Amino acid sequence: AAIPPIPALGSVAAGIGHLNYPSDVDGGVRTEPLVLRYFDQYIPSLSVMLAARSLNLESKDVKVRLGEGINLGNLKITTDPFLQMHTYFYKDQGGKPAFPVDSFFDVYSGKIPADKYRDKIVLIGATAAGVGTTQVTPVSSAMAPVMILAHSVASILNEHFFVAPTWGFWAEKAVFLAVSLYLILLLPRLKAGMGALVTAALFIALLAAHFGLMAGQGMWLQLMVHAVLLLAG
Repeated sequence: AAIPPIPALGSVAAGIGHLNYPSDVDGGVRTEPLVLRYFDQYIPSLSVMLAARSLNLESKDVKVRLGEGINLGNLKITTDPFLQMHTYFYKDQGGKPAFPVDSFFDVYSGKIPADKYRDKIVLIGATAAGVGTTQVTPVSSAMAPVMILAHSVASILNEHFFVAPTWGFWAEKAVFLAVSLYLILLLPRLKAGMGALVTAALFIALLAAHFGLMAGQGMWLQLMVHAVLLLAG
């Protein structure tokens, strides 16, 4: 069921988006559904609406490509078949958080001038320890939902997101088959030293392909299971 904003806020809002962050099997948050269907309506996520408003766009400018992704003006965001974006999570730099966090009270009391936020996207939410719920992400074991939202908005506007290619499923199966055939047919015929060298080379190649594609191409192929199978074999 949908839980809409209270009327005092919803009636004057420039836009309304959903807040849903599905967890992976390990409890971590890595994706965000950019659009959800509610009965006969398609509802964009709050991060999509924030990105749209920053580009002077409205909800009608969000074009859904079912099973592929969405178009946000000139931005083309590729997703998985369930319209989930694989969010890029930014690491802290020099001991400072990827996104600055200020106390709401300091701004309200005038300690921090409001002009600091002119022409910037400002997200308001609980970040203090023990206040609200936190979630596990690739860069933090306890991240406040408003911070996850910041990463999502930045991923959309900077076009920093990971894409699972349509051919990725078959590529992963092909690699799995290749590793299995190596373990069954080739490895038993090699001497111990040579077998160790070849196995190590294949293991490094799998790691390099996995992280190279993610870091260089923003492409996500899940090859860690194949690496584990190789070592176990």
